Amino acid sequence: MAKSFEEVAREWHALQNERWKPVHANDAIISLESDAFPDNGAILRKIESRSVIETARRIKQRVAAIYRYANAEDAKIENPAAISTIR
Repeated sequence: MAKSFEEVAREWHALQNERWKPVHANDAIISLESDAFPDNGAILRKIESRSVIETARRIKQRVAAIYRYANAEDAKIENPAAISTIR
C-alpha cells in the first residue's frame, strides 16, 4: 500500500532532525501540519491568500524536498507544486 504524503513527510522530517536546530525542526513540522497535511491539493494558493508569501515559499521548498525523498525511496510520484509559481 502506498504511503500518504503525510507519512512520507514525517519520515523525511525525522531524518532532518539531526541536521537542524530544534527551533527550525519544530517550525518545519508545525508549518507542514498547519498548511500541507490538511489540504495537500492547492496548499500554496491557500497560503498565498493569507498574504504570507514567505511561508508559501518555505512550504514549497519543504514539499519539494519531501517529494525528492519519496522518489529516492522509489515512490515514483510527481510533485504537484513543482510547476506552481509563488505570486
